[in-house]
Amino acid sequence: MKPLKTGAIFLCAILFMFVFCFWKEHRKVPQFHDCKLTACFLAAPMQLLFSRISLVENTPTISRAQVQRFLPEVAALERNWKAIRDEYYTIQDQIAPIKGDLFFKTFVPDHKWKRFYIKWYSPIAPAVRTQVPFVSNLLDQNPNIQLAMFSILEPNAVIKPHRGLYNGALRVHLGLSCPSREDGCALTVNGETYGWEKGKCLVWDDTFVHQVVNNSNQNRVILFLDVKRPVKDTVCAQTFQKLCNRAASFTNRET
Repeated sequence: MKPLKTGAIFLCAILFMFVFCFWKEHRKVPQFHDCKLTACFLAAPMQLLFSRISLVENTPTISRAQVQRFLPEVAALERNWKAIRDEYYTIQDQIAPIKGDLFFKTFVPDHKWKRFYIKWYSPIAPAVRTQVPFVSNLLDQNPNIQLAMFSILEPNAVIKPHRGLYNGALRVHLGLSCPSREDGCALTVNGETYGWEKGKCLVWDDTFVHQVVNNSNQNRVILFLDVKRPVKDTVCAQTFQKLCNRAASFTNRET
């Protein structure tokens, strides 16, 4: 009976840890959202640990000062936005609906959100390099960029409230062709609404509840990226992030 009792105590301790982390993390997401076991419960300990080792503020959006200090990739993207936009035009006839893809099954109600995958926590595929050589080379020069895709939101598109499960990276949106917020095209994160600007990056944490609408009469086109969250320069912190990124690579998908 003693091993059984010890095992029960261990399982209770694990369950208590998950419940505690869930409570701590879920306090930052009071809004209604598509709450899931993975994003909201099983991922809670990971999310809490990343919030402790992060060098940037644990806020819904990251301030420009923090971006300039810790994310040099953003400056490189903004310097080259026109070339990135022009390369998008060469492949725009190859975009496909994102609805039904892994992680995009429940909060995308129709086929008005389209994508072209470039990189997803794995090396860029040779075929993609041929299609978008400039962007591929730019990503090679900025290895902290883990994920990249062209993201196109058609007029009258809606992305329902949801939240991501991985805060080991920060979400970056580089505006390429963007209707204004006044025209009805906007991203809402944690209750605050933002618009996109051509040639400018919006940096935010997608584990906060967010949603998107495009009520304009134009497509919204952005380069959608994940950049490694800057973490403390300790062996434990760096190793933890590498292991998490390695796990994320198993979700890789082809264009």
